[in-house]
Amino acid sequence: MTTLRSVPLAYADLVNEIDAGAFPWERNWIDFKRRLYPDDPSEKGGRARVSAELAKDLASMAVQGGYLVYGVAEDKALHTFHVDEMPLEVGLHETVDAVARSRITPPLYVVPTPVPNPGQSTGFLVVHVPASPDAPHMADSIYWGRSETGKVRLTDAEVERLIVLRGRQAERLHGAMKDTVACDPTTDRGPGAHFYFTAVPATSWPEMFADYAKDHAGRVRLGQLFTKILNEQGRSDALTGMMQDRRTHQVEAGWLQTWVAEPPSHPNGARAVGVDDGGTVRFINVTAASPPRQDGSHRLFEVLLLDEVVDMLYLIAALAGEVGYTGTWHIGAHLDRLRSHRSQLSDPYSGNGTWVLGGNGFDGTEYTRTTTASAAEIREKPHAVAVRLMRPLMRGLGSEAVLSNPPYLHADGATRTP
Repeated sequence: MTTLRSVPLAYADLVNEIDAGAFPWERNWIDFKRRLYPDDPSEKGGRARVSAELAKDLASMAVQGGYLVYGVAEDKALHTFHVDEMPLEVGLHETVDAVARSRITPPLYVVPTPVPNPGQSTGFLVVHVPASPDAPHMADSIYWGRSETGKVRLTDAEVERLIVLRGRQAERLHGAMKDTVACDPTTDRGPGAHFYFTAVPATSWPEMFADYAKDHAGRVRLGQLFTKILNEQGRSDALTGMMQDRRTHQVEAGWLQTWVAEPPSHPNGARAVGVDDGGTVRFINVTAASPPRQDGSHRLFEVLLLDEVVDMLYLIAALAGEVGYTGTWHIGAHLDRLRSHRSQLSDPYSGNGTWVLGGNGFDGTEYTRTTTASAAEIREKPHAVAVRLMRPLMRGLGSEAVLSNPPYLHADGATRTP
């Protein structure tokens, strides 16, 4: 049987769940539909009406998250559901995605998945709508939400409550970001920039990640999870060598770091990851920039930092999966003491036979950027989330063009395609 708020994406499993009555009623988090588009393709205006209705359904699901499942018919007298497979047109999932992005304000991230009957051109379409950090959403100039019976128009009071809640989440993130800076483990912070990454789940519980943070055995498990991520993703930057564990009094977190005493000065050499009992994930790189050059300037390793953000998003996805958290994350990046810092690409490095040059020094002393992302987006598009967080920094350094011209160039001259 399915677990709460989940829909299987394998054909046989989904058929078995429907036949077994695992979904006896339509709930506020799931809605079954017989067809996406009318059976008669010649029906005048049918597809336009369906697209408008789909936008409302998607917008309504975005407040708490849920699923639309097409290819299931309802016996209204008995309040039961049965399989009624629908034709799976080529590009159907792309059409749903286009509706979510073009007919909803603000645009909505969804995950449509065709579930075909093996060997047939029919099956189901399962549309996962993650809880949106930008909720509430409008379709047809109306804000939509869900009740136990389906989509409903949100009242002005409900819209105001959701918008106020978004503001409170932003305040919570900024407080957690300050705590991350306070957890900097170095005694001599020096003139070079330090990098701080903080991710806070929108909804959490007191012991959310305690199994990875509360004692030495938990931090060993955290290190083992790092190793698993590296093996699965083929990545080796942010998490390599983090096996020295510690606790801090500033926050209830378990930390792993890459050094025992004072950190080394080379890039990628001095990093720490912290996981709070209550769900916050933190990352610190105290060698985010080179030592001062002869002219007093530093080289900021911004491309390396972008990579480290991606690695941290992989970690967040893994931790969330371990505890079954599917909600929204609020994420922030902060760098301090950026004066006299230039791009790591302002010196020529050779990559695949090309030269990449950065621009002038960063115009300011600090950089702070926040974003929000659903658990599904972090899991499936971590690079896009990382770019939202880091693009303004790279624009300020003159290295933004690197984002659209992978493979990326690293501080050691190596390249990697995201």
